[in-house]
Amino acid sequence: MTNDEFMMKCTDCVNFRSFKTTYSTDRYWMQSICYVKSEDALVRCFTNLNTSGNNEISSIEKLNYSTKERISCVTNLKYGHVNDITYNPVTNKLYLTPMYCKNSTLDKNLIYVLNVSTFAKEREIHVGTDTNNCIYGITYDEINNRYYIAMSDNKIAVLNSSFEILSEFSLIQYGVNSYKNTFQCLEYYDGKLFLLYFEKIVVFDIEGRYLKNFSVGGSIESEGLALTKDGDFIIGKVYEDQKGRCISELLSFNILDCRDVTDLLSVEVGATAGVAISKEIKEKMNVNSNAKILNGINYVKRRGNLVQCTICITNITEVGSKVVALLPSGYTPSHYMRVIGACSGKNFARFEIATDGRILIYATSLTSISSSDWFELNVTYLVD
Repeated sequence: MTNDEFMMKCTDCVNFRSFKTTYSTDRYWMQSICYVKSEDALVRCFTNLNTSGNNEISSIEKLNYSTKERISCVTNLKYGHVNDITYNPVTNKLYLTPMYCKNSTLDKNLIYVLNVSTFAKEREIHVGTDTNNCIYGITYDEINNRYYIAMSDNKIAVLNSSFEILSEFSLIQYGVNSYKNTFQCLEYYDGKLFLLYFEKIVVFDIEGRYLKNFSVGGSIESEGLALTKDGDFIIGKVYEDQKGRCISELLSFNILDCRDVTDLLSVEVGATAGVAISKEIKEKMNVNSNAKILNGINYVKRRGNLVQCTICITNITEVGSKVVALLPSGYTPSHYMRVIGACSGKNFARFEIATDGRILIYATSLTSISSSDWFELNVTYLVD
């Protein structure tokens, strides 16, 4: 394994464990997973990358959870993007969200009911009357005999056993936006909803109140989330290697291991650029009030005592003693640092990061600086 491959496969979750890896050259991309408890089996769905729109082709595979051996596989299915799937032990059926893309002329508000053994489509269900309101994710709550679906208007809907909408709640106030990043899938466990969304699992209660999020790492696309046993989950990771093979990995983790060790979980915040620093802070510090974050490249991740900081700043015309950004409390380094960063083209910059969170551009190789130049800092460090 090359160093690049190793870095690409690393994640931020505290307890990911490898479950199974599949290599294929047939351009099938894993999209969703569910667990069939009565059979101790995993069902996972794939879409063919060479197909799209009305002609999107899918395949569904069943694996023995204990032995990891294939039980069955059905290919050339016309089930769209197969974005999420869940199992109802009461009906003994699978419920799949095809999630037809914008280019498709087919209805988007669909749920397919599948035979759990043959994967044959037995029924199509329209949720609501808006055929363009795409359903991304679905999960079943056996305790309350309800389904929950993630939809394209940033909402989670609660459905009864007849698939009628009982209630809805919006996620947009928590920064979760289906128009910006597609909802990958939804899972229910212990009175909570786990939404796999843009490199993290965002957790809500069933009334729509935000609880926490868990980082699942970047670089490789996270696809599919399935509860298998009490607190045990399987998550999918998919990427394409340099040989053109699709690599589908199944990783396991236990949510209970993370519940009381939040300091070990990656939490994302953002540094504040000079233009957004409060008047009170500006009066205490020598702040460059024009500095701006470029293109939203601004995140600070903490896992235990380890912090990763990435920001990209522009609208700087001089370097020296003025603060261009400020780290939030709890993310400031244990020791003063002077580190190398990038700036426009092949140039470099020296950044200073103080223990009170001040970030300065100390020097740069540019002979002259214009407001359109950008300065990028990417550093990992320890905090107290």
